[in-house]
Amino acid sequence: MIRWILIAVLALTCCSLSGCAKTYMYNYYEVIRAADELRVGDDLRVALKNDERVRGTLIRVNETEVVVATEGRGKKRIAWEDIHLLERIVRKKVTSY
Repeated sequence: MIRWILIAVLALTCCSLSGCAKTYMYNYYEVIRAADELRVGDDLRVALKNDERVRGTLIRVNETEVVVATEGRGKKRIAWEDIHLLERIVRKKVTSY
C-alpha cells in the first residue's frame, strides 16, 4: 500500500514539474494622463485627434511632445495637444496549474 502511495506522489510531482502547468501571456493597457507617468522604452498605443493610430516604443518625452519609434514608419513626433488617448502596453505572464 505504501508503495502505491509513493508511486502516486512521484507521478503527481513529475507531472507538476514537467509541464502540466500552462503559461499564458496577455496584454493590458494603462491610460497615461501626464508626461511624468512615462518612461523611455515603454511600448505605447496612441490615438490621435485626427483618428490616426500609432503604436511603438517611446524614445523621448517632454512637456510639449512625445517621440515614438514605430516599426514601419520610423520616428513619429506627436504634440501633446494632438493626442486623444495615450496607453502603455503592459505584457503580463500568468502560470496556471
